[in-house]
Amino acid sequence: MLQEMPPDKIPLDQLGPVKLHKRDATQRTVMQEEAKTRLAVMDELIGEQKSRIASARGEGMDVSLLEEQLKTLRVSREEYFTALKRLLLDFVDGEDAKGGLQ
Repeated sequence: MLQEMPPDKIPLDQLGPVKLHKRDATQRTVMQEEAKTRLAVMDELIGEQKSRIASARGEGMDVSLLEEQLKTLRVSREEYFTALKRLLLDFVDGEDAKGGLQ
């Protein structure tokens, strides 16, 4: 999922390359990619948990513990989403404070 990038540039969708300090750019990119990956994993876990709940309900089993686990997974996913959003907003705000995107 991570791609090799020139040390001073990171592509930002349609905005084109942005010059950043190499260490900051690399660290920020890694953190963003990690948050995206964790979000994808959380979505997969949530889907699996929903399947477990449906299956257990079909068998007439008590699903209260499974539902509590699903709630915990959703809370965790929301925290990763918030972290990613914060990383992206901090990046944009930081660049705006420096006079816009370079």
